[in-house]
Amino acid sequence: MAIQSGKLDVPSSLESGELFLSDKHASFFRKDSKIPTSFVKGTTSFVLKNSYTPTATGIENDKDKGYYAYEESVTDMGGGIFKVNTKYAKVPETHYTLQVLNIPYFKFRGVASITGGSITINTAYLFNFLNVQSAKDVKFFNEDGFSSKEEKGGTINVSCRVKHEYQLVEIDELATGNLDALTFEVSTASNSFGDGVMNCGYIGKDDDPVVNVNIDSTQNFEFSSSNPSPKIKIASGVYAGNIYFKKTFQIIQNVSI
Repeated sequence: MAIQSGKLDVPSSLESGELFLSDKHASFFRKDSKIPTSFVKGTTSFVLKNSYTPTATGIENDKDKGYYAYEESVTDMGGGIFKVNTKYAKVPETHYTLQVLNIPYFKFRGVASITGGSITINTAYLFNFLNVQSAKDVKFFNEDGFSSKEEKGGTINVSCRVKHEYQLVEIDELATGNLDALTFEVSTASNSFGDGVMNCGYIGKDDDPVVNVNIDSTQNFEFSSSNPSPKIKIASGVYAGNIYFKKTFQIIQNVSI
């Protein structure tokens, strides 16, 4: 911009306090190289300092519909002018990835008796039941010395297919906290490690491959891409601005414990 008679030579719209869009195609890139359609467009604008108003998160780009503002930076150009760079993100399409997840499992939990001995009785009605008059007639012992808690479990690495989904939440909903449009439900599957058919004590039907297993048995769970496990984990959060993500994990490779 040239200076004429001590005054900056600027577009009339800029002098009037409006935001002057100088380059609506300043940049175009992927926000995350791992997300196929994580497209972002950047614009460059100029505005007088005293007229600058930050672009609200979630505002749709006037020129490129389907792109929503999520980040903005300002550079002082001098002469009372700001250079404004604004980034607009598109809602990515659903896609899948493969990840290794470390999950816990239990094969057994219980109490084991490790020796014999007398019994401690501290409940009044039991004295009457045994026809004894007082604690003098009963031998006492420390119950912790005659039993132990047994547990067999651990963690295992499993191959998971992860479904990545994205959803736009309107800015008026963000402002009021009303996120009824967000449809990221929580899994209600009852089958998980240590529960249902994945429990080592499960006794299934005759045609069920998991029948009468016990603590010493190797449990084999057959999963594949066409026959995955129930949802074992769900994660969600903010992708960019008013765009949210959800990740759903399913086991798709055979597991033996």
